[in-house]
Amino acid sequence: MVSRVSGKDGEGGKGIKVKLISTKRNPLLARREIDFEIQQPSTPSRLDTRNLIAEQLKVDPERVYILRLETQTGTQTTIGRSHVYDADERAQLIEESHIIARNNPSRKEEKEDREE
Repeated sequence: MVSRVSGKDGEGGKGIKVKLISTKRNPLLARREIDFEIQQPSTPSRLDTRNLIAEQLKVDPERVYILRLETQTGTQTTIGRSHVYDADERAQLIEESHIIARNNPSRKEEKEDREE
C-alpha cells in the first residue's frame, strides 16, 4: 500500500511517500506489526512518522508506536517498524517504557520546559 501525504510548509508542497512493506496481525498482543518505507529528503521525526502511519491506516495516533527509524546511507529512504494496537491501554501494558517515552510528545515538551 503506497500513500502520498502532503508535505509541511517549507517543503515546497512535495508529498512524502509512505509504503507499507509488510503488515502482520498479532492477535495474542492485540496489535498489527508494520514494516514501512518513507521517501523523504531527510529523516522524518518519530512524531511525524507516527501521524503519517496513523493517517494511512485511519487509526488514532495514540495507538501507533514507532519502534525503529533507520535512514539508509546515501539515500532518501527511511525504513522503519511500528506497532499499531487495538487499544492504547494494551500498548501501555506491553511496550517497553523507553518506547512509550519516545512516542509520547507531551513528555518531551514537559522535559524541555523543565530544562529552560
